[in-house]
Formats: sequence, C-alpha cells, structure tokens
Amino acid sequence: MVRFATCFLVCLAIGGAAPLAAQGAEAQAKLERAGRLASMASDAGDRGDRIAQIGFYQKSLKLLNDVVATSPAPSAEVVFGRREIQLSLGDAFLADKKPKAAADVFGPMAEEISGPAGAIPADRSARLHLARALRGLWHSAFLAGDYGRARATLPRLIAVGRAMQVEEPTNSYLTRRLAEDLQGETFFRWLLQDGAGSRDTARETLALFRSLAEANPGSEEAMRSHFLWAYGAAELQHDDIVLWREALAVGEQLEARKAMKAEHQTYLGIARAHVARAGG
Repeated sequence: MVRFATCFLVCLAIGGAAPLAAQGAEAQAKLERAGRLASMASDAGDRGDRIAQIGFYQKSLKLLNDVVATSPAPSAEVVFGRREIQLSLGDAFLADKKPKAAADVFGPMAEEISGPAGAIPADRSARLHLARALRGLWHSAFLAGDYGRARATLPRLIAVGRAMQVEEPTNSYLTRRLAEDLQGETFFRWLLQDGAGSRDTARETLALFRSLAEANPGSEEAMRSHFLWAYGAAELQHDDIVLWREALAVGEQLEARKAMKAEHQTYLGIARAHVARAGG
C-alpha cells in the first residue's frame, strides 16, 4: 500500500488537484517532497537498510503533519496518504525490532481515528486504517512485554473486525484477519484461565476458518487453518466428539492431498484416537 500512497501523494501535489490548490503552493511542495521521501524509504526497506527507511519515513511524516496542521480542512486524500505513511513507519520499527517505538506510532494513530470514545468510524478506509493501527499496537505491545496494553487493545481490534466482516461477509481478507485476531483473544483467555471464554472464541475462530476453507476449496493453506482450529477447539472442549470428527475429516483430506505438515501429524493421530474411542 505504501507504493500506492507514495505515488498518490506525488501525483496529487504535481497535478494541483482542487483540494490542494486551495491549500496553496507551499502545501503542494511539501506533499511532493513527502511522497519522494516515502519512495526513498520504501527503496531503503527493499535494501534492508532499516535506519535509512525509518529516517525517510519520519521526515515524510513530519511534512504531512505540517500540511494537516496548517490546513483548515485537509483533503481526504491527504489524510489517507498520511495514515499510510504512519502505518509504514510503525511496520518499519517492528521490522527493526523496536516494538516500543512502533507502539508510539500505532497508539496515537488509533486514538486519532477513533476519538476519545473509541468509536468505530463509518468510513470504510478509516475502519481499515484503524484495524491496521490497532493490530500493529497489540502486536508491538505484546513484543515489548506490555501485556496489559496488548490485552486492552485486542477487544477493540476484534470489534472493528467484526463490524467490517458483518458488512462484507464474503471478503476473504477481512474474514482471515478477524480469525487471526480471534486467535490472539483465544490465547489470552486460555492464558488467564478463562476456560469458557477461550472455548467461545475458539469456536468463533473455527467458524471463520471453516468458512474460508469452504470458500476456497483449492487452498491447502485454508484447509490447514481449518484443521488446526478444529483440533484446537476440540482440545478446549475436551469431549465434543463433533469437533474431533471435524478435525479428523479435514486432517484426512490434507493427508490424502499430501499436504499435511509433519509437525501437525501428531494432532491428526490424537483426533483419530478420540474418534475411535467414541466408536467412530
């Protein structure tokens, strides 16, 4: 996305679009410079030069912040591009193993989008940006050892994901993202010995991965996720033979396709044993 945002900012500034023309030549010059710096950052990232990448993104973001701060009504296009650069800077900090610095980018961004009440915006692009910022925040907080902040962030992220997935139930990207976020919630609840809660979120996670596998029958990745979460939900439920049978059925399909990973073979054996004890 950063390549798109970079090109967009440069083209918008050079082209003199109406919303920017009202903001003046100085704003256009800053936007053009910000876009070029973002492009330089992306190139540095491709080379693996994290220090240069972070520096270029920081300079780009400073220019964009100046444009937004000095404009009485910054255009939606400028706001969009600025958020893309913010997310890219946070990702660069994570890639450079600096999770605290990443959290300092993602956290304020999430608060700016959702406001003090933590509202979920109606605009689709704002929702996507909020979800990405919250996902970056919970991930960076977790890596930094700030488990309280990570735990507090995850339900907000899931709420945004559910709101988007309800509106676009056939969007595989949104469905997978929500399922992956629910994985983290299941883990936290299990870790905190919330047995009932972890079982509930495991079932919800399984339902999402199941729907992805059904929508993408040729995808071995989707089938593996379905198998692992059928197994995981069955483990948490203990005596739910329906879940064990589901895990076994999907696992055997993977095995028949020769797509079962060696490290997952043990899980298939456990599923077989449970089903056998229940009489098949």
